[in-house]
Amino acid sequence: QFLRRLVGAVGGAAGKQLFETSGGNPLYLRELVLASITSGSLVETSGIWRLAGRLRTTAALSEVIDQRLAGVDATALPALELLALCQPVGIVDLEAVAPLEALEQLERLGLLVVTSDDRRQQAMLAHNLYLEAIRDHLPTLRVRAVLAGQIARTEAHGARRRVDPLRLATWRLD
Repeated sequence: QFLRRLVGAVGGAAGKQLFETSGGNPLYLRELVLASITSGSLVETSGIWRLAGRLRTTAALSEVIDQRLAGVDATALPALELLALCQPVGIVDLEAVAPLEALEQLERLGLLVVTSDDRRQQAMLAHNLYLEAIRDHLPTLRVRAVLAGQIARTEAHGARRRVDPLRLATWRLD
């Protein structure tokens, strides 16, 4: 509704991407729309707004996200990096890179969401914008190290889940 009043009719794929990335937060949504229009990644064609590239953020939104992440204890950073590159991630794998107290802090701060998948608990970042902000700050060799660690942990668990072969291949390519 907010988006329709701001820019007019929005294509289904663009609307879905904007909602998922903003997490339904009106401030985030507004900033995503403005930055994406300015960058040319959100364009109007025949009266309908469509994505013509990757969603962009404004400097103001990046500052808000960076401030949220700046308050995180250093022991929690490896968990944020792992989530940004490999989510969803099992709690056992997160505990391999960060102490439980650090994970609890992330959950209390609203940066981490824990869900249950059958008998397994998994975690994801609360907003895709956190994912993008963390990825943007990771050096190439750190990305490589985080992915290599997750590949080793997944293989050590036996890579038994149906999605594991695809995830392992994707991480290796990345």
